[in-house]
Amino acid sequence: MIDEFEKALDVRIRDSIEEIEIATPVTFANYTGAFNGSIYGYEPAPWDSVLPRLMCMNDESYIKGLEFAGGFGVRCHGYSSSLQSGELAALLTYKKFMEVKGV
Repeated sequence: MIDEFEKALDVRIRDSIEEIEIATPVTFANYTGAFNGSIYGYEPAPWDSVLPRLMCMNDESYIKGLEFAGGFGVRCHGYSSSLQSGELAALLTYKKFMEVKGV
């Protein structure tokens, strides 16, 4: 993945990586207690659904360079929402990268 990222953006990041973390369903099951390691999330309450999350999205970025994806992200629960959440995280990361690069 790092090779593909570096080729696509014509940058070198591997020298700047201090730590890298990879999670599997076993990781999620162990640390979150999610059934079978599900990343698809849970049924949100009306006050914590997609629209309120989207409205607060820019205010809830606490760790520079980290975007959340999966059923616990902005798009809430479900398989398709998890995929779209991953796409959104990738686009936000790319946008921030391009801003830093000055493009």
